[in-house]
Amino acid sequence: MVKLKKLKKTLKFSLRVVKYKLHRWFNFDEKKKYDYKRIKAYKNLHKNKRCFIIGTGPSLTIEDLEKLKDETCFASNSIVKCFDKTTWRPVYYGITDDFVYAECEEQILKADLPNVFLFNRIDAPHFSIPNNFEIPNRFIVLPEIRRDGFGNNVYSMVYNNATITGSLIQIAKYMGFKDVYLLGCDCNYVGKNRHFHDAQYAPKGDGADYVSRNYKHYNAFINAKKYADANKINIFNATRGGRLDMFPRVALDKVLNNGDDYNE
Repeated sequence: MVKLKKLKKTLKFSLRVVKYKLHRWFNFDEKKKYDYKRIKAYKNLHKNKRCFIIGTGPSLTIEDLEKLKDETCFASNSIVKCFDKTTWRPVYYGITDDFVYAECEEQILKADLPNVFLFNRIDAPHFSIPNNFEIPNRFIVLPEIRRDGFGNNVYSMVYNNATITGSLIQIAKYMGFKDVYLLGCDCNYVGKNRHFHDAQYAPKGDGADYVSRNYKHYNAFINAKKYADANKINIFNATRGGRLDMFPRVALDKVLNNGDDYNE
């Protein structure tokens, strides 16, 4: 009985993958007439400025968010579930996972965020997005491909490396940000606490799945670092702890109060 359930689950997933590939190959979403050109208004909008990209790792706190009210912040996914506990809001919000969107749609629409980046697969008809899904004017849809890499022009393509943070770094680069600070990016899906405690959503997958995600997430950051190093973009890690050690570590309070001071 257990084997039969696993087989059904595998077949269902395989069918979704086939439908997704057909969806991309034959460009079925063209009937939606997504206006990808809208993203061009953001090109170099923040040239040589700094931004903060907020993850939902367990190290993040409400106090961190409160300190960032005057900064240009990117955030994603279930971060919207903590909005009843803080007046902080990201300037840019992104979401690429269809399951997470279905879980968080109510909070996303209620938050009335000024800039929401969606990715074209999230509205694909074979995914479990609620039937009332619409794309308001403040929602910007981007072309996405699930492939290893780093896109230097998000108008053409955003590379999805199994983490929305990698996609947000690509968008930040397109906007011209020179200094990118990561916060709450623990890069660790092993253990009981996998997400920011005030932004939990029901995770799917077993332990092996999360180990696989750790590898994919880490690889996404490797791609980002290679591109950043080659193009004189600075990426710093202000996350407390975690496994993301490839970027220079900085303390959030020092960055906000005294500039770009490195941790010793």
